[in-house]
Amino acid sequence: FCLASAGLPGLSGFIGEFLVLLGSFQTAPVLAVIGILGVLLSAIYLLTLVQRVFYGPAKESDVHPFADLHWKERVVLWPLAMAIVVLGIFPQPWLQLFEPSARQSWQRLVAPAAPTVSQELQEQPAQGTGHG
Repeated sequence: FCLASAGLPGLSGFIGEFLVLLGSFQTAPVLAVIGILGVLLSAIYLLTLVQRVFYGPAKESDVHPFADLHWKERVVLWPLAMAIVVLGIFPQPWLQLFEPSARQSWQRLVAPAAPTVSQELQEQPAQGTGHG
């Protein structure tokens, strides 16, 4: 779960970060670069966390006998882990599912600020054929 949060390719967090940065780079490149730096710093932090927690030296005072996961915990974790991998490898069905509502939100937020073709045509004076 931590690696998905870091945006590791092939996991669910990667496609989200990639699409957000791609979209923001088209409209605000400076903010996108700042976002990329934030993604890099968070990836460094999370990978350091994973390395220290799972691969770092254990102190005698920290070592306690832990029981393995109970079957109920596995029933909860396996579908979540599989969803993280499936969404990272096959994001298109989810993107298609949310595309209409995202487009509608985009039109509500951005369209009033940008003139549409019909608004531009209404603002232009009617031009004759020049045969008059």
